[in-house]
Amino acid sequence: MNMSKKTKHSFLAACCLIILSLAFLFTLTPVQADDSVNIGISPSIQTELGIPKDLASTVVKVAQYVIGFLAFLSVVLLIYAGFTWMTAAGNEEKIATAKKTITAAVIGIAIVLLAGAIVAFVVTAFVTTA
Repeated sequence: MNMSKKTKHSFLAACCLIILSLAFLFTLTPVQADDSVNIGISPSIQTELGIPKDLASTVVKVAQYVIGFLAFLSVVLLIYAGFTWMTAAGNEEKIATAKKTITAAVIGIAIVLLAGAIVAFVVTAFVTTA
């Protein structure tokens, strides 16, 4: 199989993105729920409003699991697009579809990374530990 220089670079870049995405996916760890986590509201008001003590950690867990699932989905989409491109056998229509899918998957990975950063920022800025 004789690949052009541009194709080799594209394939190498896709492999690097897959490896980085998988590394990011496996570094997502949920916050441990304990009674010391609160959401910046005094415990008496929190009790009056009926907000559970571990609400913040539950919200963070859910957000991290959703972000992890979306990262996994983006990586699977990237792998599928790469497989589609490699098996296109010169069919320009399939190659164009694969390129669009790769672009969408990379944008999805970027959005997931930004969402993870936003969740981390919100957690460190607004969730306080006693």
